[in-house]
This record gives sequence, structure tokens and C-alpha cells, in this order.
Amino acid sequence: MTYDRNAEHRDLKGDLDVAPLRSHKVDIVKGMIFVNFIALIIRSRLLALMRESRLCRKHSLPSVMLELSKIHRIEITDGSYITSEVTRTQRKTVEALDLDLDRLCA
Repeated sequence: MTYDRNAEHRDLKGDLDVAPLRSHKVDIVKGMIFVNFIALIIRSRLLALMRESRLCRKHSLPSVMLELSKIHRIEITDGSYITSEVTRTQRKTVEALDLDLDRLCA
């Protein structure tokens, strides 16, 4: 299998589903471009981690993002934090990506 770097970039830009930028203020457009740029970096890093761990053979990027988004950190009245219950699928995903659950929820 050959590696097509251009195809990867086309896929990532298309996955962000960025609407055409229309605004009357330049600062708003710059902010939107910056946020989309950061989102693209995070998305490409997560995709690279999925490829390294071969997680992309079983799961798609949106399904992994959905599973990770279900992990919540709750602040208790005394100022301490607890992490919500983590399902088996979420735990396997976090382990496959070699992520630290405590840092992920920080």
C-alpha cells in the first residue's frame, strides 16, 4: 500500500466540515481560522495514534471521538474531582491509544 500524503490532507480538511467564512470583522475570521487549525492538529494526531495502534481497523475516527467524549470529570463541592465511570470500550480505546486517563480528563 502506498502512502498518499495529499489524500490525507484532503480527507482532514473535508472532515472538519468548515462552512465558508463570512463575517464583517477580520478578528472573528482570524479566530475561526485559528480554532479550525487547532482542531485539524488534534484530529490528525488522533488519527496518527489510531494508525500506530491499529485501532483504525476496528473503529472509525468519529466513533473513537464519540467514545472519548463520553468520559466526564466531575467537580465535587470540596474542590476535588472524580472521573465518571469508564466503560470497557472506553478503557480499551484509551489503552490502545496509550493515553493517560487522568491527564485526558484534567
